[in-house]
Amino acid sequence: MSQSPVTPGIIVHAGKEYILQVPSSFLPREALDTEFRRVASSNEERDDPIFGCLVWAAFVGVYVPTMIPQGLTLKSHRWNVASFGEAVYDHLREQGCSTAEIVNTGLECLKLNRESLAPREHEVSEVAGN
Repeated sequence: MSQSPVTPGIIVHAGKEYILQVPSSFLPREALDTEFRRVASSNEERDDPIFGCLVWAAFVGVYVPTMIPQGLTLKSHRWNVASFGEAVYDHLREQGCSTAEIVNTGLECLKLNRESLAPREHEVSEVAGN
């Protein structure tokens, strides 16, 4: 069964264009999805705007890696989405991004993440050795 390709979007921060990039590995996509679902199901965390910003920032850091320093990765934070999100949030705010920009971009990344969770044809081929 063929799946339509996920088309990354373009976002603009401080007048500069950035391309949303789907991570090639399932691990960051699944880590983000798991954390998003966990937070969405927790009344306390879902209603906490600070914690929400960390999750959205983590999505931005994974899907727009050109906005953050090269060594700042989800893997370097031992796959801890909140810790990674905090570091990304701090960096983006220092660069002049507003909270609204981070949240809006995070929402776009979430949409792309949901579309990318099913294996894509090239990923299936790689695992199958084709």
